[in-house]
Amino acid sequence: MWEVAVEASREANADPPRLERYAAGDAAELMRQGLEGIDTPLEGEPRHDIEVLSAEEDVVEIRDCQDGSRWVAEGEPPSGEKNIRIDATITRDALSWQVTDMRNWGPDTC
Repeated sequence: MWEVAVEASREANADPPRLERYAAGDAAELMRQGLEGIDTPLEGEPRHDIEVLSAEEDVVEIRDCQDGSRWVAEGEPPSGEKNIRIDATITRDALSWQVTDMRNWGPDTC
């Protein structure tokens, strides 16, 4: 899902068609809202530190401590977007796994 978001951010595309493959429901909407706020193409990408909180047959809960400081508008210096706690639920249906719920807690939350 993040790979799709990074690709879309490089084009300032708020609705990448491939997003539906990896995200659904509230998670897809949150990603689209974030991409809508991009006026200038971004460069770089976030770095992730992912922890699995729980895993069942069809549901996985994860926590990411993301560093987005180098995912910035072209030509801009690194930002203060570090240590961003992101909690996500990944659900499996008959065909695939998708992020179905996600919450971004903002900088300096992990």
